[in-house]
Amino acid sequence: MKRLFAVALGVLFLIAGAEAKELSVGSVLSDGETYAGKAVSVRGDFLYSEPVRESFMMGQGRDTIEVFYRDLPGNDKLFILSQPKNSKLSILVSGMLRQYANKQHFYFIEATSMSYQGAAAPAPVAGSAVSFFDIQSEPAKYVSKPVTMKGLFLYSEPMRQSFTFEQNGKTIEVIVSDLSKSDRERILGQKKDSKIPVTVSGLLQKYGNDEKRFFITAYTVTLGN
Repeated sequence: MKRLFAVALGVLFLIAGAEAKELSVGSVLSDGETYAGKAVSVRGDFLYSEPVRESFMMGQGRDTIEVFYRDLPGNDKLFILSQPKNSKLSILVSGMLRQYANKQHFYFIEATSMSYQGAAAPAPVAGSAVSFFDIQSEPAKYVSKPVTMKGLFLYSEPMRQSFTFEQNGKTIEVIVSDLSKSDRERILGQKKDSKIPVTVSGLLQKYGNDEKRFFITAYTVTLGN
């Protein structure tokens, strides 16, 4: 009986140890060698995003850490990029702690999930539909922010996980890799030049090699009126 109790107690300790406790930015950085290569849950305040690196910085006091969000769902990415600099929003990030290859004792997090103030991050509201004219007139107002656009479906590129639509003779590519499998299949299966009405909400971005061309990373796509 005592042996059975000891085994049961050991199992309980293992289960408790498997749950990653919430850490502060300072504590995980000060003991990085212990946590490197392991799953951690770290809370900090949002500082600013780095869209090109697909990362954001968060911190507490003087302690800061970079968080790479490339593996997060599309809505989480959009939420991060919609945050103003130094919003100080309290964010809990779960993921793997890694050490920079070229910097000893410097660490970052590869995020697998994120919540803010105890809840899942909501999708940012893009507002009313905008036009190409709006974007070209004031690109700084829309780039790296959620937008809604309407147009006519032209063609899909399944290998790129994207489709292209046109609005008043102007075309724009829409990346759909963050949508559900069923939505991707429905969108990418549309016939070329179907001219079906399409409404896209997502993050507007510039191509790296052409600042006058834009694309959207979608979090919702509606086909038809």
